[in-house]
Amino acid sequence: MALQVGDFMKVAKRGEPDRSLLRRKSIGASKRAHHDATIQNSHDRAREAMKVMQEEISGNRGVYPHNKGVISQAEVARRASLHPVTLHKPHYSGLVAEIKSWIRSVKVAAVVGHKRVRRDLQSRLQDHEDLHAALLESHRISETDLDRAKAELAEISERCRQLEDENRELRMKLKRPTPLKLIPPVENDR
Repeated sequence: MALQVGDFMKVAKRGEPDRSLLRRKSIGASKRAHHDATIQNSHDRAREAMKVMQEEISGNRGVYPHNKGVISQAEVARRASLHPVTLHKPHYSGLVAEIKSWIRSVKVAAVVGHKRVRRDLQSRLQDHEDLHAALLESHRISETDLDRAKAELAEISERCRQLEDENRELRMKLKRPTPLKLIPPVENDR
């Protein structure tokens, strides 16, 4: 059967062009290549999203900072800018298995889940408040010690000034010539 130019231009009742078998095969090859590239791009974006999420978890002391700390396939899809339904397609079964494995490994090492994150953040907050209170008390004690040391320094400085004045007076007295007291010679009665 020979194809004619007009065969490609025929329009079906719904307004779509009538495609022949040859045309479908040529479209199929280019579409397949585009489809495979899209799938690979989606895999790469999901892996990159998991890598970024892992870095965020380690940067936040084991807590995932987004989505109230919940890590799921949908969160990975959201971070990779994929529609959540995309992961349910048959072409992504390997990626889904990889994501599930990654989520299991993260859940072992990190604090994930809404309630666990809340408890962990509350305990961290309590630790921070305890540390703040201890530092505040230490600061108060240091301020009291500093005030006491300043008072002692002022007292010692005053005493030192008094002693220096007294020392100066004594040195002045030593420098003044004093009249010699001559004891009249005792006459011997002999």
